[in-house]
Amino acid sequence: MLIVWEKFYGLSNVGHYHTQIKAIHNLAPEAKLIVLCSKNVQKIDNFLSQKQVIPCLFEKKTIIKNPQFYAQKIQKSLDKLSVTWRAHSLEILVPSADFSDLLTIIEMANDITFPKNFHLRIINPKDVRKLSSKHIKSLRTHISEKKIILLSETENLKIYLWKNLRLNVAHSFHLPCIIQPEHPLTKMNKKTGKVKVLFLGGLRGEKGYYKLPKIFRAFYHLIEDTKEHPCIEFLFEKNTQKPKIFFNTLFSIKRKYTEIQFAKIKKELDEKKVKIKRFKSGLEDREYIKLINDADIILLPYKLKSYQNRGSGVIADGVLAGKIFIYTKGIGMESFLNYGNGLPSTNHWSFASNLKKSIEDIESLNQKTQTARNNYLESLRKTSLYINKLI
Repeated sequence: MLIVWEKFYGLSNVGHYHTQIKAIHNLAPEAKLIVLCSKNVQKIDNFLSQKQVIPCLFEKKTIIKNPQFYAQKIQKSLDKLSVTWRAHSLEILVPSADFSDLLTIIEMANDITFPKNFHLRIINPKDVRKLSSKHIKSLRTHISEKKIILLSETENLKIYLWKNLRLNVAHSFHLPCIIQPEHPLTKMNKKTGKVKVLFLGGLRGEKGYYKLPKIFRAFYHLIEDTKEHPCIEFLFEKNTQKPKIFFNTLFSIKRKYTEIQFAKIKKELDEKKVKIKRFKSGLEDREYIKLINDADIILLPYKLKSYQNRGSGVIADGVLAGKIFIYTKGIGMESFLNYGNGLPSTNHWSFASNLKKSIEDIESLNQKTQTARNNYLESLRKTSLYINKLI
């Protein structure tokens, strides 16, 4: 039996909460999964029965008001669960532990009346930094007693948590996202005469959305006088935000300004050389997979401050699909992009130059994607072994 704590399970069709239960099931198909989620769960995967989904968790805002009280309530649900399944102890995996999860689990680990171990995968270091010094101290104690085992997606995060907070991460823990390990490598379609450059992850500043106009403009200047060049298609999400008369946030002002820049660039382009195409937001899985399959290059102008220690589902999906990456140098999953399948960049001119370079050398770079994929598959195999030990 494997207990997975995923409070937003069944509520969203995007992000980690949507993909991780399926990924865990695929890596350990023989495991009897029990999913702990919030009480307003709407939809469950077809490999789970209603009996395997326990709606006993609470929303972030509720937990933060009184973590000790809600920890006790969740504990009662776990006591009941242990009786139902005749379990003497519980191994609980939390694949995306946020601040509220950490608060709750530290309080639960303080109660020694029931034997249980929590395996917490840290996604974002800011969730740990929010903890008080008292909770950090308790967390260190629970780690030393092996009541709590920390997992991370990146080596950078492991180093960061030890160096800054003296928290020991025991294991790396990678999970596939939308694209699964059995997905075949997709080859470039030479017949189209096009190279497709894909930007994924939504119109978010941390993903590099605000940098795109400068990158596109710099790239166009680099190839403007080139006579022999395939047509380049830049694909990224449509802006579906409703226009407002007054922009009262920096976010809305920046987004509006960025969209104005896109409109100007589109008018200037020679569409025989460069095209800009937009796709709808909130894609279904099959639509998302098709976008990645059809792409040749994935553009990742991530904000380094946000992604230096974090993983990325886009990287996981792109590596498994055998894609080339142009990415921000120093990001957390860079180790899977340095097999010759990607080019690190530092600013908009660097991104534009590396895009040009990758298009000119695309066949050579494509040959390196299998090596990157094999190394990522090996990391998933280790995750599978870890999961199976918890059963």
